[in-house]
Amino acid sequence: MTFDDEANSQVIRCYLDGPLKRTSSNAYINYFNYPEENSDLSELYAAIKDHITKHTALNNIDKITKHILDFADFNRDGKLTIAEARSIWSLVQIDEFLYSKILGDKDYLPKITGSCGNLYSLEKIQQTRLPLTEDGGIVEFISDLWHHQDTNENYFMCTPYPKAFGYIKDYEAKVLKLNHLISSTSLSNRLPRYCAYDYDCSYDQYCKTRCNITHHQCSVRTLKYPNFVQLCDLTRQLIYKDANITFIQEFDLVYAQCMNLLLFNDDSYSTQVQFQIEQSLVIQRLQNLLWKHVQYNMHRITKKSTKKAPI
Repeated sequence: MTFDDEANSQVIRCYLDGPLKRTSSNAYINYFNYPEENSDLSELYAAIKDHITKHTALNNIDKITKHILDFADFNRDGKLTIAEARSIWSLVQIDEFLYSKILGDKDYLPKITGSCGNLYSLEKIQQTRLPLTEDGGIVEFISDLWHHQDTNENYFMCTPYPKAFGYIKDYEAKVLKLNHLISSTSLSNRLPRYCAYDYDCSYDQYCKTRCNITHHQCSVRTLKYPNFVQLCDLTRQLIYKDANITFIQEFDLVYAQCMNLLLFNDDSYSTQVQFQIEQSLVIQRLQNLLWKHVQYNMHRITKKSTKKAPI
């Protein structure tokens, strides 16, 4: 559930509407009553670290865990009360909150402005047509999703890209929601352990992988409609019509390379390695092209604003 505050400057999220339970080590954990009274901080640290590990395979999980626990000290007194501990435990169960902490304090993410229990608030993002002419935030976002922190961890946006982004008053691009984001680690954990057909490997409407018939396992490295193809489509929709002829000519070449990668259907190791290389090259070319477009428009705006008025 999402609603605006009275000042209309932030939105408040509420995903957990009751004391949900899940099975862990043959015991039930109540999100709102964990940790228990008189629990040691090290127990909460271990539980949060284990929870993060199930969602991502990064090299700095200890740093992320500490960052989350620092955030949990809401009154900044250097101590963690049982109420603060239970609040942060319920918050990390929400994918959007957790991924915002995993990705860190990035400019393209809406800032978390406060929290209470299982509620948290974010800065307000406009949801109208996104003007990409003056901002490179989406370029950085796509770069972070692909091989995040130079690891083999990928992130996927399981939603149409035009609906995934908005902007704030100075036209800085921001991600509207992260609740559709999922890591390759988490996707692997949530897909069936056995598959016979491609339709067995469907996480949701927008994130579907292929079934390796030989091993009867879902291939999480390759979506049937990869995010970088969505990025190419998004760029085409939002920038193409207003771009100069040089950008259009260069973009058409990159877009063709983007579409050609959809032809990679072989699950063999050599083919997948080649696919990863080609995908990296396409993303890099698209990033460079977007930056050129951003710089072109910034130069055009600056030139226009400094033009002397006629006497």
